[in-house]
Amino acid sequence: MSRDRKRLLTLGAVMLMVIIVIPVLSPGEGAASKYKALYKFSGGKDGALPDARLIFDQVGNLYSTTQRGGAHGGGTVFKLKPNADGSWRESVLYSFCSLTNCGDGEFPVAGLIFDQAGNLYGTTESGGAHGPGTVFQLAPNADGSWRETINRCSI
Repeated sequence: MSRDRKRLLTLGAVMLMVIIVIPVLSPGEGAASKYKALYKFSGGKDGALPDARLIFDQVGNLYSTTQRGGAHGGGTVFKLKPNADGSWRESVLYSFCSLTNCGDGEFPVAGLIFDQAGNLYGTTESGGAHGPGTVFQLAPNADGSWRETINRCSI
């Protein structure tokens, strides 16, 4: 087989792959209309820079963290609750850096997990007793508020 013919076949194979791959990777018409913003953060007390994964509870509420914002600027744990009309309502469960020197932690960047009792657990990037972050627990109170505790360990 001649070198020119090999080059032509290779070029043809590449062109065929491009023709097949581009329609697969490109969103179709109307794909954008299937996506909807559930909540737009203001960057203030409601939080800023949501970057962690979302988790659902048993009734369809979503939970996650924001790296910044909140009442004290150190990030938040938030809940999104679906409304009957299809909209979502955000509520801040906890605002970090409420203690002196951010002893309760600040800048949560990882996702949350639930335990069987309905407590939430997560981590912060900094703050805590020694500064390099915390492992925290948020426990629901009977009145709907949440109580934060951090894991204190000694080395």
